[in-house]
Amino acid sequence: AQRSRSSSRSRRSRSRSHEEGDASNPGNNLYATGLSARVTSRELEEYFSSEGKVLDCHLVTDPHTRESRGFGFAITETIESADRCVKYLNRSVLEGCLITVEKAKRKRGRTPTPGRYRGQADKQGQGGGVRRGSRSYSPPRRQERDPYSRERPGRSPPPYGYGRRT
Repeated sequence: AQRSRSSSRSRRSRSRSHEEGDASNPGNNLYATGLSARVTSRELEEYFSSEGKVLDCHLVTDPHTRESRGFGFAITETIESADRCVKYLNRSVLEGCLITVEKAKRKRGRTPTPGRYRGQADKQGQGGGVRRGSRSYSPPRRQERDPYSRERPGRSPPPYGYGRRT
């Protein structure tokens, strides 16, 4: 059993190293975390531009509320300006929050998952309790009728009858 585990581990590490080779950071992509919810992408770009030219800046936001998730990415023109950003802007204060600046692990952000986000997966592995083909976001109903209704098909009448007076 030990042997199969080690071979699967080595296989996994090989695939990861190949993946990192395709998307590894050349050194000019920066990751900033600890950002205030008030910080805009433009303000983040201006903040990083104090240490060199910024080619692109992306603030990560929640897809539903559009609020900042407290981290973002900036791509600088040169590796030297990225190094200066890490050296001088890491553990600095922006909008009253202590931010961390480091080189990102990947060259570019991950591409979003295609399709519609339907919330966290439920116990069956389906998204948010939504049945396939349904446009409703409410959980599936278990019973369509009122459980106390007297009109229940497939049942025999009660032994003493309802509404009969003796």
